[in-house]
Amino acid sequence: MTARVKTKVRVKAPTAEIDLSKEGPTISIRKASQVLNTGLNQTYAAGHRGEIPVMWIGKRMLVLTEPLRRQLAGETMGKAG
Repeated sequence: MTARVKTKVRVKAPTAEIDLSKEGPTISIRKASQVLNTGLNQTYAAGHRGEIPVMWIGKRMLVLTEPLRRQLAGETMGKAG
């Protein structure tokens, strides 16, 4: 039996030339994984853990563009409450 190791996604500087300011209010997980230079599964997991700002429409997970842009710029992501 192997132990599962939890790892956090490290948000790297964007490598894809995707200008988030020209995107709509949300982007797909696939596009976010390109922006973050992470794998698709890793990006989904980060969304589930609250490490990147997401919203759900039915079963579809979408990444919120403006909070992600601020997060990549180095601003902290605060939690309400």
